[in-house]
Amino acid sequence: MLGGKSPPMSILSLTAFLCLVGSGQSDVQDRLAEIDAIKEAIPGPETDIMKWVDECYVLADKRGKLVLDFYKKYPDHERTPKLLVSRWEDFIGHVRVPKMPRLDMIRQDINEFYKTKPSKANLAIAKNYDAKEVLMRQWRIAMDQKLKLSDPQAKPLLDKAEKACLDFQRAYPNEESGVYNFYKYSDMCAGTPRERTAIGYLAKFYPNSNLGKGATGKLRILDAVGKPFEMNFKDFTTGRDVSFKELRGKVVLVDFWATWCGPCRRDVENEMLAMYKELKPRGLEIVGISGDVPGDEGKKMLSDYIQQQSITWPNLWDGKGPNDGIAREWGISSWPTQFLVDKKGILRYTGRPADRRKVIEELLAEK
Repeated sequence: MLGGKSPPMSILSLTAFLCLVGSGQSDVQDRLAEIDAIKEAIPGPETDIMKWVDECYVLADKRGKLVLDFYKKYPDHERTPKLLVSRWEDFIGHVRVPKMPRLDMIRQDINEFYKTKPSKANLAIAKNYDAKEVLMRQWRIAMDQKLKLSDPQAKPLLDKAEKACLDFQRAYPNEESGVYNFYKYSDMCAGTPRERTAIGYLAKFYPNSNLGKGATGKLRILDAVGKPFEMNFKDFTTGRDVSFKELRGKVVLVDFWATWCGPCRRDVENEMLAMYKELKPRGLEIVGISGDVPGDEGKKMLSDYIQQQSITWPNLWDGKGPNDGIAREWGISSWPTQFLVDKKGILRYTGRPADRRKVIEELLAEK
């Protein structure tokens, strides 16, 4: 340096180190900001749900690539575990059971992830989604083959799904994330002889979770089948009193649904509205039980959607959201969930049957 001595090497080293740290922090912030900027549009009453789901998948793939790049560079960052969860949840998407190409993507992604030699915590996350993918693949195979899960031929599929859930729970007994695998398995087993056992796993292994507590409500559903179904409430739109005793003589489809639920809205718009118009003269009634969020936001979403779709059947909204109130009382954790009550007021079916229209017409034909 002209006019003075050079700074000690220790100062130069410290300056370089601080610049390097600053550069690294800036890179982390920039990457996270880019990931966080990718957000799905909130569906409104006029949203084409199928198109919206496709758009969500495009965003999911874009966000997933950024998450993977972030993981490779910053595997131990505090946000990495949550980002990995979001990556695989994005791959699953807003559907009950992904189609096989999407499941193949999840499987390939998880297998590639294992090759990165993840940390113990990140490995647990991957193992959880590994089990979930195995489970959903069995369900998809049954759906693609139009195989009823209550049929004896479905036993190997159910066996494999159950084993995947139990293997993860045994390997990671303290990981609360395993509750969602058993929840999915119980949903898969709905209407089969295994349903009670599947729900029992939730209550046994995860008693303090919302889903574990809701398992008690689900057992209530199973115990209610074959017995009179009673419920009294005020219609959300008109304020009039609705009683199931007054609906005796009609076949009643009880629909636990919400406007934030894509499959619920697809069912309403693609099937239920037309079915109600056609079969109401023959004695079909529908009662909606909304899991829309509490407060003015949920109230407005429900009101706008009912008006937009010209829904005329009564709806109950207790303002407690999808995890409390009447939803928890009945153990509703899968949306939509549907009951069918016969003309005598007896609860006959829970969980939407694949041949729902046929079942409804059979109930309508009963005397």
